[in-house]
Amino acid sequence: MRVRIDSLELSGTSRSVTFRPGLNVITGEIATGKTTLLRLCKSLFGASLSGLAPEVFDRSVNLRAQVVIGSTEYRILRPLTTSSMAQIEIAGGGSALRLPFDPKGDRYAASYKDWLLEVMDLPRLTVPSAPTRPDSDPSPVTISDYLQYCDLTESEIDDSVFGHHYFYKDIKRKYVFEIVYGKYTIRAASLQERLREISSELAASRADDAVLAKILAATPWENRAELDRQIAEAHDMIAGLDQSVIQLSHQITSKTQTGQLRERIQKLEQQTADLEVARERESGSVSRLEELLAQLRTQAERLARSIVAGSLLVDFEFVQCPRCGANVASREADGSICKLCLQLPAQSYTREALIQEQERVENQIRETLELITERRERIIALDQAVQQHSAERATVAGELDLQTRSYVSDEASEMTRQAELRTQARERLARLQDYLGLFERWDQTRLQIGALEREKQELEEQLKGIEGLNDTVRERIAGLNRRFASILEEFNVPRFDTTEPISYIHPSTYLPVLYGRRFDDLSSQGFKVMVNVAHVLAHQLTAIANELPLPNILFIDGLTSNIGHREGLDSERVAAIYQYLIDLSNQLGHTLQVIVADHDVPDNAREFLVAEFSQEHRFVPEPDGG
Repeated sequence: MRVRIDSLELSGTSRSVTFRPGLNVITGEIATGKTTLLRLCKSLFGASLSGLAPEVFDRSVNLRAQVVIGSTEYRILRPLTTSSMAQIEIAGGGSALRLPFDPKGDRYAASYKDWLLEVMDLPRLTVPSAPTRPDSDPSPVTISDYLQYCDLTESEIDDSVFGHHYFYKDIKRKYVFEIVYGKYTIRAASLQERLREISSELAASRADDAVLAKILAATPWENRAELDRQIAEAHDMIAGLDQSVIQLSHQITSKTQTGQLRERIQKLEQQTADLEVARERESGSVSRLEELLAQLRTQAERLARSIVAGSLLVDFEFVQCPRCGANVASREADGSICKLCLQLPAQSYTREALIQEQERVENQIRETLELITERRERIIALDQAVQQHSAERATVAGELDLQTRSYVSDEASEMTRQAELRTQARERLARLQDYLGLFERWDQTRLQIGALEREKQELEEQLKGIEGLNDTVRERIAGLNRRFASILEEFNVPRFDTTEPISYIHPSTYLPVLYGRRFDDLSSQGFKVMVNVAHVLAHQLTAIANELPLPNILFIDGLTSNIGHREGLDSERVAAIYQYLIDLSNQLGHTLQVIVADHDVPDNAREFLVAEFSQEHRFVPEPDGG
């Protein structure tokens, strides 16, 4: 996919850079200037803004850029903040969007990084986090993972291949290689996703299987056949008991004479209960009358004492105080207040009134005695009636017992016994059926385990077939190896006395090999730089030739950092690398844009300079505008 930056500027400053198709070179004595500009360029394609110089954030608010993706031109405004929720504005292609940079907290929310995957037509796949375990946790392949193959940073250009020393970056590096060259496809991703689901279901089913096996092994019905036999016996026993109870019920209910006797006994019992209730009422009435009689007799006694006291006792009139001996004057003229005790004399009753009241109370006592006698006679009559009904009930009960002794007692006892047996049989049947349900669940679990294991095996076989190299993939990788070796020859890389081929990509690690030596075994940092540059260019050329899903833009930082200086390699090799980039720009500049940030630029590449920074000309100006 063709990707190109046309222009870039910082809002609030006078700094802007216009890029051209093909090769673009940034240089200068201010390292932070060229590095800052290169990082801002990469931030347009999903890179983080962390690590930028503080003055960038202090003196500018937004990054504005004009980029071309495919055949569409877009204008992009990105806030200069490291927040993952920063809202990026996009206009182009007949639409205007405002998307958060990378809202990791919401996996379903649309983001700027997702939009880049879409417009660049890059496969959106989820891969296992552990390549050797297809059922491991899934991890999405992001735009940043694809951009690894488009970026040689100054810190890694002479040390690692797309960050292969870092475990997680190395895993994604390998996946991107397989995706780009067609070894890992959308079909493989979907199969691995299903494989992860099956592995999870299989683990849960196996856990259930172990639990059920442990439960059933500790029961008396571990044998499934014995359990089936006992369930059948329980069903037969319940059916026989049900039939027996029905027959006994019919025999008892068909005896009408015994039914009449039972009704007569029930009637006598009801009448006896009514008589006992009446007797209780009469007994209560007697108790209340006796209490009244006691109260009347007490009142009569008090009246008699009052009459006697009135006849024998007289009032005393003090004429001399018993305390001090002084004379006491008579009462007031009205006689209302006593001079001695200063009290009002109480009202007194006449003897005739007390005698009348005594006669009335004695009459009431006689009436109460008569009522008590009447109630007691009624109680005696009720007791006799109860005894008669009890005797009659005993006679009827004896007759009923005589008639039913021969069959009712036996049948009733048998019915009770059979009802108990039936209850026990049903409880046993329910318990057996519960265990049978466990066996059936165990069967289903084992069937599910078998089905999942077969599906897992089929998926693994399909994955082996898909992940294997087919002719198309082989041809693409072979073309990559040819281009890699050709570019190294153009760079005039030193030769070694060996029969090994000059270079190739290792078939399992996907790392470059130079004369049989692994990248990490190369002793010269200059060699590593040339190998890294040749390697990344070979991927771009192969992607363009085969229309592979790789963004056609390349960032190179510190190209000559270790060439011609630390290792003493001559400047001809530096010039050869730049000449290759110039020739490539002339041939494929309309398709591939290369942005190089370097300290030393040879004369043949100076015409491709787009920005040069110095102490007087900084990319981020001083506060006074210098």
